[in-house]
Amino acid sequence: MTGNRRYLAIGLAALAVLAVVIAVVVWPRGASDAGATSTPGASASSSSSSSSTPSPTATTPAPSTTTPAPGAAPAQDPATQKIVAAVVEVESDQQHTTPVAPGEPAQPVAGVQVAVDSAEPIKGEAHGPGEVAGPAFLIAVTVQNATGSPLSLDGVVVNVYGTDGVAGSVLASDPRGSPVHGDLASGARASGAYVLTRPGDADGSYVISVSLGADAQTVLVTLPPKAG
Repeated sequence: MTGNRRYLAIGLAALAVLAVVIAVVVWPRGASDAGATSTPGASASSSSSSSSTPSPTATTPAPSTTTPAPGAAPAQDPATQKIVAAVVEVESDQQHTTPVAPGEPAQPVAGVQVAVDSAEPIKGEAHGPGEVAGPAFLIAVTVQNATGSPLSLDGVVVNVYGTDGVAGSVLASDPRGSPVHGDLASGARASGAYVLTRPGDADGSYVISVSLGADAQTVLVTLPPKAG
C-alpha cells in the first residue's frame, strides 16, 4: 500500500513537470502569434489612416482681366489708319506717339503732356499774302510742363491731315488763332489756338500732329469721320 502511494506521488510529480514544460514551450509561440496577428490590424489602421488623408485639390486659376491703360489708342477705321500711315511717312524724320483721341493727353517727352482739347470746324479768314479763306479747323492745344526746368514753346508746330494725306495750311492772319510761345515754367500749363485750312474730304477722317521740337516725339490725334 505504501509502495502504491509512492508510485502515485512520483506519477503526479511527473505530470506536473510535464505540464510546466508544455506551458514553457507553448506560451512563447502563442505570444508570438498574438503579436503577429496584431500587426495586420496596425497595418490596416495605417492603411486606413493613409487613405483617409485627403489628396491635394488642384486649383484652377481665376481668369485674368485686362484693364486698358489710360490714354490707349482709340479704335481706328481703315481710312484713319491710312492717314496715320501717311503722316508717319511724310514726317519720317520724326518719332510719333501712339495716336490718341481729342482731349486725351500724350507724353512726347518725359515730364511734358500735350493734349488737343478740341478741333472745331470753322470758316477760316485769310488776310495775309498767299492765304486762302475757306473751310478750316480751330484747334485748341494745351501743353503742361513738369520737367523741373523751363520749356520753350517757340518751336511748337501744329498740322492737320485729311484723307488724301495732304496737310492743311496755317491761316496765321485769322484773328482767332493764338499760338503758344515763350518759355513755360515747370509746373505750369499753356493753351493756344491754331487755325488751319481743312484738307481732303469734309466727311472723312483727320489726323492732327503736334510737334514740340526735334528732341520730342510728335503727338498724333485722330478725328473721326464727319469731324468737319
